[in-house]
Amino acid sequence: MTDLVNNIVGNLEKKFDNIKDKFNSTANLGLTWKNDALNMTISEIPRIPLSGTERGLPRGFSDNIYAQADEIDKSKTVINLTLFLQFIC
Repeated sequence: MTDLVNNIVGNLEKKFDNIKDKFNSTANLGLTWKNDALNMTISEIPRIPLSGTERGLPRGFSDNIYAQADEIDKSKTVINLTLFLQFIC
């Protein structure tokens, strides 16, 4: 039994010994992909003025979506909100 296992393991080692050379790839997403994706997503979400009735801890993108009314560029918000509503409806 030991010889059989040794032969099987030996054959597998020979077959997969240079596996790194066969599957060597240089393609990758880079170092900043996650931050880039987050920034792009945040830039596409319309800003919503706080109403003053919000409760609880902010979750998800809340810090990036909700803002004081005087901090929001109204023209950009209306355009983004219109596009957003067209997209989800």
